[in-house]
Amino acid sequence: PVRITDDAHTDWEPMWAEDGRALYFHSDRGGSADLWRVPLDPETGAATGPPAPLTIGVTPAWESSLSADGTRLVGAMRTQGGAIRAYRFDPRAARVLGPGETLLESGNGLAQPEVSRDGRYFVYRTTRPREVITTIDLESGDRRRLTDDDFRNRGPSWSRDGRWIAFYSNRGGPYQTWRMHPEGTDLHLLSESLSRQPRWSPVDDRLAVVTDRKDAGYATVMFSADPAAADPLAPWIQTGDPIDGFSVAAWSSDGRHLLGTTGWPATLHVHDLATGTFLETDPVEIGDENAAGWLPDNERALFWSDELQRFATWRYATGEVELVEGLDSPPGIALVSPDGGTLYVVEDRVDGEIWMLTLER
Repeated sequence: PVRITDDAHTDWEPMWAEDGRALYFHSDRGGSADLWRVPLDPETGAATGPPAPLTIGVTPAWESSLSADGTRLVGAMRTQGGAIRAYRFDPRAARVLGPGETLLESGNGLAQPEVSRDGRYFVYRTTRPREVITTIDLESGDRRRLTDDDFRNRGPSWSRDGRWIAFYSNRGGPYQTWRMHPEGTDLHLLSESLSRQPRWSPVDDRLAVVTDRKDAGYATVMFSADPAAADPLAPWIQTGDPIDGFSVAAWSSDGRHLLGTTGWPATLHVHDLATGTFLETDPVEIGDENAAGWLPDNERALFWSDELQRFATWRYATGEVELVEGLDSPPGIALVSPDGGTLYVVEDRVDGEIWMLTLER
């Protein structure tokens, strides 16, 4: 095989030019999703020059198709933004009480939100053009960027005392777990192993993460501070047995159970940490493996149902699924404040067009 691109950018959907002398592809190397062209040697397949943009500064291009004669290219141009809305909420009835309040509207996609244990701060990441971890002070409305670089910074999670935010990033090469203070200071590596999706325990200092093992699939494992380490910022060590094939999404508030998914399409499961067993009677399919959380009763999960096209609850002991009443929202992620009185919804907002490009020869 011959590498055509080899850098930190994300490149996808390559298409051959008719004469084999170029490759068209999508990339975020210009800051947003655009169409690019790289010239090739038709004999060796090696690049003969740097990639050059075909679209720049227009609606982001995500999918495309090249005509058989190589003269035209049709593409799906799509803008994706997001919003965070807050609703008064009755957690027992799983019912929204009145209209919502918009906390933030953004031209960037918003993902992987979490509320601090004291209910005052909200953390999330943007999805493009940069993956920036940001906090919102829910009392003042102030926002703070904690990362502002070209690395992929994902999955922020609050420690129980609010002093740290764990997240995973490729800033060291592969995805690993890092942590920093909520001011963005004291950034350092927390786990040297390949890991993602950190979730901090609400009752102690254990951190559940998903590890990717080259020949053995993925598993959720626990990390804790190394008691033998003299440096308090030293990388943590794995403790306990892995939960094979399980991707953690959230801890129950009592620290006894993990909510997460297995397989693809992903299905929700509940893992009992004391017995090492799964508790549910009837797993439910979920569209986004990260988009599920607990209600305060620790008996029901909240998730977006692709089948119902609504937010719903799932009672793991019986398999019962019920719609969240009073909430008519586009797809996204919903989570409940620690006191149960506020429902936060991170909405996806998408608009798209079809364009046709005529290619010069």
